[in-house]
Amino acid sequence: MGDWVARWVQAHDVSGVTQATYDSHLRNHILPRFAGTELGELSRMVIKAWAKSCGGR
Repeated sequence: MGDWVARWVQAHDVSGVTQATYDSHLRNHILPRFAGTELGELSRMVIKAWAKSCGGR
């Protein structure tokens, strides 16, 4: 997923503030858990369980 995220970020033309927000969320929350995960391994159940484990952060 890490490689896909890098391509996704580059493909979206957003403001500097939005880019900084995306980078922060990715670096601090999403990639620590999913960087090594294959996209095919992701499911709604996996994402929901992860979101629940974050405790509303």
